[in-house]
Amino acid sequence: MSTPGEDHRSACSRARDEQFATEPPLPPPDLPADAAGSPVEDQLARHRQTQDDKLSNQVDEQFCRAADYVMKKNAELYRRLT
Repeated sequence: MSTPGEDHRSACSRARDEQFATEPPLPPPDLPADAAGSPVEDQLARHRQTQDDKLSNQVDEQFCRAADYVMKKNAELYRRLT
């Protein structure tokens, strides 16, 4: 068995970890006996999908801003040339 390395945590972090360690474990969920189980992957997939949607919306917004800037600059150049 390997020996633990030097503890580099801050005093606050160490105290918080100790507090978590002393808390009693959570009770099992109160579910009916006939409740259908669902894999954890399903829960993660739903969360990941919403995160992907948020990222996609941010990328679209940034692209639209960049495209709008380019279109305005091109319109200014066109006006100067004509």
